[in-house]
Amino acid sequence: MLILKRDDNVSNDENKAIIKNLIEELNKGNTKAYKDAIEPDCEILHWCGESINKEDFLDFINTVTVAHPDFNIAIEDMIADEDKVVVRYTESATVKGNFVGTEPNKGRFSLPAIEIYRLSKGKINGLWMA
Repeated sequence: MLILKRDDNVSNDENKAIIKNLIEELNKGNTKAYKDAIEPDCEILHWCGESINKEDFLDFINTVTVAHPDFNIAIEDMIADEDKVVVRYTESATVKGNFVGTEPNKGRFSLPAIEIYRLSKGKINGLWMA
């Protein structure tokens, strides 16, 4: 059996706490938290299936929060193993601005989603959105 040594001493619980705090900050409208948490060369696979860079992801997050000022993520499950944290959540908001071709209509939405984060030394260096 091959055992890989982790490149840091961050526990699964610490990695989960980093992601939980990041989501809590986003729920408060603090998109800067993502800028500080993500490594510059982070591998990001957007939910639409394309790879994007950190700056494009930060633009996406800003667009989401501008179009949906009450955007909220409710964590349903969080699982950590080694350098990965999986989050199953429900996102909800009111559509108050243009987003992905949707006109503002003040309607509410609620969607289930899953994200997988890869962390190294307390920073995100991989993110897969589904």
